[in-house]
Amino acid sequence: MAASVEWSGRILLAEHRASRHEVILKALHKVATSRADFLREFHYSSVAALDFMHSKGLVHRNVRLDNILVFKSDLSRVKLADFDQTRPVGWRARRGDEWAPYAPPEVVSQPRGELYTVAAAHDTWQLAVVLVVCLTGALPWQRADKTDARYAAFCQWRGYRALRAPHRFGEFSLRLQSLLRRLFEPRARRRCAVTEIGRPPGPPLDGPLGLGRRR
Repeated sequence: MAASVEWSGRILLAEHRASRHEVILKALHKVATSRADFLREFHYSSVAALDFMHSKGLVHRNVRLDNILVFKSDLSRVKLADFDQTRPVGWRARRGDEWAPYAPPEVVSQPRGELYTVAAAHDTWQLAVVLVVCLTGALPWQRADKTDARYAAFCQWRGYRALRAPHRFGEFSLRLQSLLRRLFEPRARRRCAVTEIGRPPGPPLDGPLGLGRRR
C-alpha cells in the first residue's frame, strides 16, 4: 500500500551562495514523482541548456548539482545558475579554484595560476559527473588524476585494460557504461558533446536511467 502524502510540494526561499541572489525552490515529495522520470527530464533539460550555450560559443565551466535549479513539478523548467565562470570557447582561463571532483583532467593537470584554453568539452565532463552523482549518490572520484585510486581504476577499465568495471560503474547497464566511456574521454578534443546523453532515439538509458543489476 502506497504511503500517504500529507503535502505535495513546498516553496522555499533561498539565497544562492556564490551570486548572493535570492531564488525560489519547489520541493516535491518523493512519492509524487518517480526517480527515473525525474532524473531523465532533469538531464534532458540540462543538456538542452548547455547545448544552447555551446551553440552561442559559451562554456558554463561550473556545471554541478548546486547550479542546476528545478522550478516546476513537471520538470518543464530546469535552469542553470551561476554564470560567474562562463567564458567564450577558446578563452584563455587561469587555473584557480575549480572544484576538483567536477573538473576534467585537462584542467586538473594544470598548475594553479597557469592558463588553459576553455572548451565545450569541459561542460560535457562536468555533466557526466552530475549524472553519476544522481544515479549513485556519490562522486565517482575526488580528482580526475591517476594519483586518485578510483579515477585510475576507471581509466584502466575505460581503456579495456581491466575486465571488471570499477566501483559504482558496475551497477550500470552496458549501454550506460558505453555512454560514460564517451563522456569521460580524457582527451578533450575527442570527448563527445553533451547531446550524446539523449542519443540514440528512444529511451536514453536502460532500466531506471541506466541502473542495471548490481554485480
